[in-house]
Amino acid sequence: MLTFFLHHSGAFSEEDLLKLWKGLFYCMWMSDKPLVQEELAGKIADLIHSFASGEAGMYNIMYRVLKRKKERKNNNNNNNKKNPSKNNNFI
Repeated sequence: MLTFFLHHSGAFSEEDLLKLWKGLFYCMWMSDKPLVQEELAGKIADLIHSFASGEAGMYNIMYRVLKRKKERKNNNNNNNKKNPSKNNNFI
């Protein structure tokens, strides 16, 4: 259903694409079983070809979302190392 919508929709704004990729990122994040993740990864890979606006822009948006998530995770890890009392896992 999402493939059909994306293929027949007009051009998306950059903000719309960022929201879509953020949602797809969290779908993958919340898929906790390897077979579910593998199936979802295949569907996401096929989904990229459904965009009328072209694949190059979608890859750019996807990498921006992944970069932002990685930077946020690294910042959280660095903050926890500097101040262990804020780390919820610290006993």
